[in-house]
Amino acid sequence: MEKKTFKEVAALWLTEKQLFVKKSTLEAYRLTLRHHLFPVFGEKKCILQAQTQTFVMQKLQEGLSPSSIRSLLVVLRMIAFYGNSKGMLETEVLKVTFPTSNRTAEKTVKSLTVNDQRKLVDYLYQHLDSYSIGILLSLSTGMRIGELCALRWEDTDLRHGIIYVRQTLERIYNVDRCKSEIIIGPPKTQTSYREIPLSRDLCVLLQPFASQSSSSCYVLTGTLQPTEPRAYRNRFATILRHAGVTPIHFHALRHSFASRCIECHCDYKTVSVLLGHKSLSTTMDLYVHPTLLQKRQCIQKTARPISLQKKQERQISRSRK
Repeated sequence: MEKKTFKEVAALWLTEKQLFVKKSTLEAYRLTLRHHLFPVFGEKKCILQAQTQTFVMQKLQEGLSPSSIRSLLVVLRMIAFYGNSKGMLETEVLKVTFPTSNRTAEKTVKSLTVNDQRKLVDYLYQHLDSYSIGILLSLSTGMRIGELCALRWEDTDLRHGIIYVRQTLERIYNVDRCKSEIIIGPPKTQTSYREIPLSRDLCVLLQPFASQSSSSCYVLTGTLQPTEPRAYRNRFATILRHAGVTPIHFHALRHSFASRCIECHCDYKTVSVLLGHKSLSTTMDLYVHPTLLQKRQCIQKTARPISLQKKQERQISRSRK
């Protein structure tokens, strides 16, 4: 088969890929290709490891983080594998290394402290509106911001205390139109379709808002028009400031929910299902981070048998004397 350029192979790959991925994912691929991969690899019919390593170094010099560059490499490797398997593109094994200075320690997942969470919840109860309700829902269920923005009252069953996560709202950038647009579509993954139980207190709190809106209205606005994640994040930042809580990203509410679950000794599998993760390992890697107190307790437990043994040895030694 006649060899094709990386750009031509990428076009064929995108055509097949659009049948299996969400529109937001497809647009992210196209953006990556247009702004990062095509300028370097677009006209090449052979992708070499040395070229890939040079690409990595150039992106580091441009100020991209290693994690961002790895995301670019994922797309590059998928297309390279596709082209190679079809006999349209020659590629080497695309292994790259990052300079030691760029190997930063893994960032700790940030979540609300128990004290800040109490302050925030107290403020929300004192200033109840549909936006406050959304924050309480995220703290109580771990829902993503896009899932909250797409949530309608018809997706709730307050009688039985259940929320049904069925869709998500995103603002995505359309490469062809050179502008962003709001898209309401399926959740992030298949496992993101889920039922989340609600506490009795939260159901009582939601009931007046539900009774004032039709089932087609969005929970966060109480109208037929949704709010978008960007606008809701701005509202959230304002609420944090008024509540006197340390600024955090909205996604930290999801982390806070998971942290409270783990602290209450909920089993990890249940937490994973509530969060809508594909696998238990995702939950473990992202959310299960022992605190200093837990680490100290672990050390004390392991030291206890040794201390006990030493104490017994000293008692035996004294008795012999």
